[in-house]
Amino acid sequence: MFISSATKMPDPGYEMTEIDDGVYVVRNAYDGISEYFYDPSDEQQGPSVAMSRQLLAEERFANFFEETVRKILNLPQEGQMSAMYRYLGDEYKHTEHFLIKNVLSRVAARMTFWESLNRALRLPAPLPPPELVFAESCLQFGANAKFSLELVREVVQREKRSDVPTLYNLANLYLICHPVSKAKELWLKLIAPETSGTRQEVASTLAGSKQLSVFRSTLVAYGETAGLDVDDLNRLEDQLGLNGAVSIAGLARVESFGTRPYVIKPTLVDWLEPSYGFLLSSSIGKDQAELLIYGPLSDGVGFPGLPSLRLATALVRMGVPVDLSWSLAESLKEHKGLLLLHTMEGPSALSAITLPAGFSKETIVRQKAA
Repeated sequence: MFISSATKMPDPGYEMTEIDDGVYVVRNAYDGISEYFYDPSDEQQGPSVAMSRQLLAEERFANFFEETVRKILNLPQEGQMSAMYRYLGDEYKHTEHFLIKNVLSRVAARMTFWESLNRALRLPAPLPPPELVFAESCLQFGANAKFSLELVREVVQREKRSDVPTLYNLANLYLICHPVSKAKELWLKLIAPETSGTRQEVASTLAGSKQLSVFRSTLVAYGETAGLDVDDLNRLEDQLGLNGAVSIAGLARVESFGTRPYVIKPTLVDWLEPSYGFLLSSSIGKDQAELLIYGPLSDGVGFPGLPSLRLATALVRMGVPVDLSWSLAESLKEHKGLLLLHTMEGPSALSAITLPAGFSKETIVRQKAA
């Protein structure tokens, strides 16, 4: 609900929180979030009002959905999806908000899709239990990642699940909710799997373009990527020649590169269609900085996951040691990032490269086989 300072104050029983100059969020003390009181002057607030409205909708959906899921999990598993569909229908009838209605419709579609898969005679992989579908809906449309972490962890413990989508999503959830040490532990198991079957599943689920594999060697440096100018980039290209290329990974745009970056947004693997990902809600994804990738490195990060895990995984596949890959992916700051110099030749071709001022060479690695 939104009002401006010029709007009549609400009755007692409402809690007001100022979110911007003259713009307030109002919560009904009894029923959660009530309807929006919209003042024409709100249009001048632009994106901040729209985002605040979205965050409120995600909070309201999360409250409803978490309470409903806890009720449904007491039912036999075969009746959980149909029960959820009924609850979604009841909530849809009682809300007047477009954002909430839209989310309820999308969640109902996901439940219907699960039911259609459940009736199929053949599936390429075992169907995930309802809890994982509920967790996915809450992550995409809700405001509480810890509830989804609780659901996923319970399924893993109960069913001893070791499939890549579930373990990878669990690693990402640990990175969001902490402890980070558990996220790294799970990621290490996936990035260095013990069996060939797991290696194939990881490669299939977290598939990136193989074009990056044509570069046999890469120099990785850390420094002020936001300060690179056209002259810096020209000097690097001249040193690399036709057989080389420059990549940049960071949080800030590098306008001198001359192209739009590939933006890594926070996503997770879709349990119903593991070859695809889904965006995290604004509430859950807001603390996960989007990464901007320039150059051929963008070919190696085209799979779901949080930005830092995707970057770390791509670095490992290029031959960067596992621990160094993790620390580099976690070390990006507002103006500091990674400069990667690729070559189709051996590592010796990169040993004499002169880096721009302010950059430190971290490693020179030989590209792993595709």
